Amino acid sequence: MLLGTVQVAVDGAFLRLAGERQKALIAKLALEKGKTVPTATLLGALWGENVPPSARTKLQGLVSAFRRIVRDEAARRGGPARAATGEDYLLTRGHGYELAAHAVQVDLDVFDQLITQARHARQSAEREAASEFLDRALLLWRGPALADVRLPGIRDIAEAIDERWRLAVAVKAEVDLSLGRADSVAAGLSVWVTAYPLDERLRALLMQALYECGCRADALRLYRVGREVITTELGLEPSFELQRVHQRILGADRVLQ
Repeated sequence: MLLGTVQVAVDGAFLRLAGERQKALIAKLALEKGKTVPTATLLGALWGENVPPSARTKLQGLVSAFRRIVRDEAARRGGPARAATGEDYLLTRGHGYELAAHAVQVDLDVFDQLITQARHARQSAEREAASEFLDRALLLWRGPALADVRLPGIRDIAEAIDERWRLAVAVKAEVDLSLGRADSVAAGLSVWVTAYPLDERLRALLMQALYECGCRADALRLYRVGREVITTELGLEPSFELQRVHQRILGADRVLQ
């Protein structure tokens, strides 16, 4: 599980991973599930540019420790000896390691599948179905991706995953607004606009939701606050889209989209 803190479950039992680098190792392999990740790539992700001479040995120790954790859990639950080695999950492949695709399910993969289903439903004008798929996808998130791994080699990956989540939040808001659910969109987006004040798409959608709820003054206030943040932080004016929504609210347009 990557959508939040890094967690690993075997037959429903959560394993206690041994520290940040072991979590980073499993996360990196999970993102490349079914593919061999070269040792050099893993060393860079776990130790950055200055890889110490002992890093390769430490990496082997992390792999062995993970397999031992799986083995101990399987033994505790009375699992078969072959599965208990942990090698059914984490494979050694030449000059690298691999998480076995047939034995591992990653929540990010499930998220991506649901997003694809939502996109197809939306393209077919099945808005209710699209909203349901998006809702199921967003429910998979337990917090910022890879939240308990702060290693520089992992943070760029985590931030890219979080961008995908924010895109899904925005698409869900668009779909729900088209279904006349402005109240729920306004309630749901408020916290995320506060958390991500520079995300202009989320701000524009919240402004639209507030306006459609009859809260025109709140929508205009949200724009003023956003403009101040954007100009202060980025030295730029708000995007054309955000300004367009603002102008339509000022003009009291009945339909903003």
